[in-house]
Amino acid sequence: MLVFFMHGVATRNVQYADSLQSLIREEFSKQQVALPLFYASFWGDVLNDVGKLWNAVHQNLQAFESENPQADTQAIFRYQNFRKGFFSEFVGDAFTYLNSERGIKIRKIIAEQLSDFITRNPGETELHIVSHSLGTVVLWDALFSGRFHPDDPAFEIRALIQGCCNSSAQQKLQLKSITTMGSPIAFFNIMLGIQPEQVKALLGQYSDRSLRWSNLIHASDVIAYPMQACLNPDLSWNLTLHDHYLQTEANFTETAVRNFVSSDLVSRVASVAGLVNPAVQIAIDHAPMVAGAGDAHVNYWRCPQVARLIVDNLLASSARTRSASSLMQVIAQLQQVPGMTRNFIPAGQFLDETLTELKFRDRSGSLQLIRTPAGVHHICIFDAQNVSQFRGYVGWIHTSGLKQAVELIRSNYC
Repeated sequence: MLVFFMHGVATRNVQYADSLQSLIREEFSKQQVALPLFYASFWGDVLNDVGKLWNAVHQNLQAFESENPQADTQAIFRYQNFRKGFFSEFVGDAFTYLNSERGIKIRKIIAEQLSDFITRNPGETELHIVSHSLGTVVLWDALFSGRFHPDDPAFEIRALIQGCCNSSAQQKLQLKSITTMGSPIAFFNIMLGIQPEQVKALLGQYSDRSLRWSNLIHASDVIAYPMQACLNPDLSWNLTLHDHYLQTEANFTETAVRNFVSSDLVSRVASVAGLVNPAVQIAIDHAPMVAGAGDAHVNYWRCPQVARLIVDNLLASSARTRSASSLMQVIAQLQQVPGMTRNFIPAGQFLDETLTELKFRDRSGSLQLIRTPAGVHHICIFDAQNVSQFRGYVGWIHTSGLKQAVELIRSNYC
């Protein structure tokens, strides 16, 4: 099994995939399955124009400051850290790829690295691609776009993958799955204009069986979009597509800000201030997003839940395994809820109020959300035999986070 990684924006370290590879190995070891072979493709050294831009900006600001000693460059050119950080790197790298010359160079590097990976492992029969952020757009573009000249390296990539499922090829390798993480494909496709019919027509050339595609979306990742939004495949497609939503908090700051702005006092103040200036309410509502968006977009590389979802996609679990995995995924999401504390003592007292009861659509189990007379929210997960598999509770300040998690579970699994 060959697993080919493609990185996204602001990646300048060739070891970008090391943490995720370790997590995937752990998951394979738990299932006692032979470990896959990894290749982390890298073209980040091509995406270096943003650094040049900011060198020029700093020189301009220094010149202005020398001519105007009383000026505060932080005041005349505000939010420099934000401009220079994630926002600048994402926009800069994206525009660098869309530059015709740089885009060709990036696709050429990917074609050479993919060819090297396949050639050096002639005995392998499966190819899987895991891509992140801008890398998902590069993959989408290279596999399905009709905008390229016939000698573009995109066709080298297509030929490699098409050759994988050609029965006459010396190496009988098949493209089995694609996993996209934090993908802005749906947004970029407004400009790229790749139609679903193009994707459907080419999928059959890349795999002689149904290709598995998992698209992972962190709840706080403003760059990530569902794939169903731009494909919406039906049963006639050579594709099994699933959008998976991850509900973990991006960082401690996002958790703290979210809890703060959702408190009763701040909510009341924001409501009153919003009557005078609606922008105040908007700013408060978006404060958690500002705190967490950057980390949410890169945390896929070190998230155990992401590793489990990737392994599920790599191994194409049987129906029974998928059912167990769904139950495990729900528990894994609940364990990531801020303030969650395991509780091995059943709540179930006659004064407790049952707020929500859900049954998982795959019949692997059920969920029960309970509120005690003290206002503490407990969550219980049962398997198909109604045996408790997880019990936990959160304090008052974390109740909203638990409720959000339950709603995501309802939409994804029920």
